[in-house]
Amino acid sequence: MSEKAYKDHIIVHALPSSEEFSPRVGGGNKRSPFQGNRLLHGKRLTDEYESAIEQQRNHADSGYRITFSSFPGEDLPLTSLEKNSDGGPHLLSSYKEKNEDSDVDFTGTMRATIYVPKGHKEYIEKKLQRYTQDAADKKDKLRNSQLIESISVIRTATVRDLWTDAAEEFPTDGKEHWWEVWLVDSRKTTLTCFQNFVEKNHLQTSGQYLGFSDCSVILVKATINQFEEEDNLLGILAELRSPHDTAKFIENLTPSEQRKWVDDVLSRLTLAGKNSPTVCILDGGVQREHPLLVDSLSKDAVLSARPGSSDQRWLPDPPYIAIRKNAHGTEMAGLALYGNLDQAVQSDGPVRLNHRLESVRILPIQGVNDPSHYASITASATKAIEESPQGNTHPRTYMMAVTSDKRDDDSEYSEGRPTSWSSAIDALSFGRSIEYQDNDEHFAILTRDSNKKVPRLFIISAGNIDPQNKNYDGINPHDESDTEPIGDPAQAWNALTVGAYASDDKIPSEPSYEGYSPASKYGDLLATSRTSVMFDGSCWPVKPDVVAPGGNYMTSSTGTLDFIPGSGILTTKPVYAGSGFFTLTKDTSAATAQVAAIAASIQAKYPHLRPETVRALIVHSAEWTDEMRKQFNEDAETCLRRYGMGVPSAERALYCASNSPTLIAESKISPFWDDPKTDNHNHTSHEMNIHQLPWPEEVLESLGNSIVRLRLTLSYFIEPNPSRRGWKGRYAYPSFGLRFALQRRNETINQLRSRLNGKVSNSGNRTARRAKEHFILSDKQEHAPGSIHSCIWEGPAIDIAHANAVAIYPTTGWWKERPQFDQSQEGVNYSLIMSLQTAATDVDLWTPINNANKIISPVTSSIEW
Repeated sequence: MSEKAYKDHIIVHALPSSEEFSPRVGGGNKRSPFQGNRLLHGKRLTDEYESAIEQQRNHADSGYRITFSSFPGEDLPLTSLEKNSDGGPHLLSSYKEKNEDSDVDFTGTMRATIYVPKGHKEYIEKKLQRYTQDAADKKDKLRNSQLIESISVIRTATVRDLWTDAAEEFPTDGKEHWWEVWLVDSRKTTLTCFQNFVEKNHLQTSGQYLGFSDCSVILVKATINQFEEEDNLLGILAELRSPHDTAKFIENLTPSEQRKWVDDVLSRLTLAGKNSPTVCILDGGVQREHPLLVDSLSKDAVLSARPGSSDQRWLPDPPYIAIRKNAHGTEMAGLALYGNLDQAVQSDGPVRLNHRLESVRILPIQGVNDPSHYASITASATKAIEESPQGNTHPRTYMMAVTSDKRDDDSEYSEGRPTSWSSAIDALSFGRSIEYQDNDEHFAILTRDSNKKVPRLFIISAGNIDPQNKNYDGINPHDESDTEPIGDPAQAWNALTVGAYASDDKIPSEPSYEGYSPASKYGDLLATSRTSVMFDGSCWPVKPDVVAPGGNYMTSSTGTLDFIPGSGILTTKPVYAGSGFFTLTKDTSAATAQVAAIAASIQAKYPHLRPETVRALIVHSAEWTDEMRKQFNEDAETCLRRYGMGVPSAERALYCASNSPTLIAESKISPFWDDPKTDNHNHTSHEMNIHQLPWPEEVLESLGNSIVRLRLTLSYFIEPNPSRRGWKGRYAYPSFGLRFALQRRNETINQLRSRLNGKVSNSGNRTARRAKEHFILSDKQEHAPGSIHSCIWEGPAIDIAHANAVAIYPTTGWWKERPQFDQSQEGVNYSLIMSLQTAATDVDLWTPINNANKIISPVTSSIEW
């Protein structure tokens, strides 16, 4: 695209129309009839329940912990086990054991553990008695049959029943271990009760509780017996998990350039203004004295996640000794600031920076750190920078190339499931901020005060596979990447997760490299980049979202993997006596820093765009390489979870062209409400929005059968529910979901409405069939779990000349099932990006769209049906 052809993206002025919404529901699958003797089944379960209560009667001061097991392949109806009013029974945890005969599918036994307060044991007891009585009376329909006939066993719960990580990881040796302890809420009384247990047993902790909307978490070093013997924990202990470790960092490479290169860049450099957007690097610290960084990184913008700590390992600025050992943060800084530093060094033109840097240390300078709670550390890092002199006076992107790849070779890995760390990322992205109860920094909560809501953009690396692992197969790198899941916390729904692709495949010509070949073809996934291929696609999002340059590796004839010299990404390195100023870096860390630079560039050009929109523009700008497209022809679903939407482009993210305009619509929607038209004011879906865009109908009609491409990207942030009490209904992870639907060819607006909205009559509104053959990408990603969705349509221009309407509608989430926490009345933000492209360079689509957009009043909010 020539500089003269650059066009700004078009910010759509017209607000969408809104209407009450109810999803159209198809017929569901009927449950298979119960095969056993119902009367005997009811009696046996009643006996088991009474026995479990009796076993705990002598040592349960406040209540009982009961575990229910399902029949294989059955799901327990969890809400039927609870009584949310009057302090009745409540769910502590649930999980599904893996079927030993299946490597992937979770079709085994579901286990749910509930806490039954004293005085409420009759709640479950009456359900069992009513079922049993109806069975004795030989009634056709038995009360509570859906619950009772899904249960195979009822018994007293053990500490093991609260363990929600892989079964084989549960410590059974009786020794002290670090545990990630989840409590039932974040009330001060609950935290104090657990703190009393800690002090009574002289236990070591991570030092800080982090509270979510209805739970809290802390790390504790204890034995199994200490948990089992403490009766006071019965009602407050919800889950136990394994702590997550931090990743290993990239070792320094030999410096490739000298001081004269630095001086040359400085002579051509124009700095960004003081209030320009920033990339805040969450890492092991950045050496701001580097001459290419110092003027873009203020001294008061170099902080620690533990400000004021007397622990020398948490100094914000790494001392001389430490910078040689941990160069990672400084390497990331060069790429996050310059994007393509190699281009800046080798060119002879001006180098103009449009953003600045910030650094918050989230890793200690040296030594082995006690297992620290990285959820609270990351939250504390955002608090540190946002309450510093930097404040929130400018747009900010948080960039983190720190992940955990904890996975034992013989253990079942929880592919895609949220952790405390990824949940904290999602909560912070959604806008939650950290506060301290009673000004006590040990009791931190992520406040749900809407007046303090600050949405944030996190860009996180997908994580790397260790090529030196003895089991690594360098001959088939896809086999490795496809079976090594995304590192924690990059599975976060709201984060922009970045993988790496092979940006070079040239092997050095020296004799010592004879017999080596590139591990990955140019444009294919980097051999060490992690993917979400192993994720359960029905539950967890597509990750990575995009991929960026990460260098390349070479494979020997025996399958060993080595980095290709010269294929790395040029960046800054820590400066000390006798050192150079540049080094080569690689992998997903390098890729992530480059994408963070794109985000900051978008914020500089369009400073008023929301974080959701910046994320959407990056994903929308991404294209698959030729090598990736070849793979898509074989297995599109796998490729989406390997490459995401492809390689983002700073040029496409910032600009469009006359023949390929990009429209940006930012709006709000209320997903749920207490419907006043129902007898009980049922909490249900609320509204659907319809965007009618300023479409160049005449131009598209004139193009006839010429091929055009239409692309849509929908982006929003969800509020997480991090507890593992099940992933459906009231315990679903996302607070809500949004989906879009494009008006079809020859489909009227009323037909579009009736196709989606159960509150619009179908009468006389039979809709046109969907032309699936024109969709390059549709159901594979558009309806996948996650908080960003894309659609690509390619076909004759005439087919979409009048298809200028896009509907946005809600899907279910835990806000719907738990109205006491629902914040739908405040509205939730979403961003819709839409681009239209024709191969003909002499066609002007941008001007008629822009002219139509100008004459629309920004307050217009209705469409005549």
